[in-house]
Amino acid sequence: LSESVRDEPEPGYFETHQYELAGDWETAESDYLYTFIVRGHAYTGGAHAMPFVKTFTYSKADDRRIGLEELLNGEDSLAEISAMARDHFSATLPLQMAEAGLKPDWSNWRTWFVSNNRITFLFPVYQIAAYSEGEQMFNVSINPGTRHLFNLDYFDVYEP
Repeated sequence: LSESVRDEPEPGYFETHQYELAGDWETAESDYLYTFIVRGHAYTGGAHAMPFVKTFTYSKADDRRIGLEELLNGEDSLAEISAMARDHFSATLPLQMAEAGLKPDWSNWRTWFVSNNRITFLFPVYQIAAYSEGEQMFNVSINPGTRHLFNLDYFDVYEP
């Protein structure tokens, strides 16, 4: 560590350099899953606080944490959802930033929650859009046209 890190701050430093970590949570539920959605912000100096969003999903049957890999039918499903999201956002967001954040890499799709017949993906600021655009959402309804993408043990598919 450098000396500056080990030194105590000057008197009054914390009165003029306020740091903050604040958050709150809500839940989303389906018949099979429940999700804690944690939102908040961290301010460590600079122009603005940095918002965050995280989700933690569990099985109602056994309280086991569920990952997206368990809900989708593999890499091909993720690639198809990624393409759907790129199409959805192509008219409203800068293409270069959106494309990078929507690539079919599991790490881009970590924040989500489920209702009985829909999955909602959340994208924090800067993942697919500028800070000023805020958090973004993308929904996929589970229906006869998309059911092949999903492990239907966790969804209800409403037939027309």
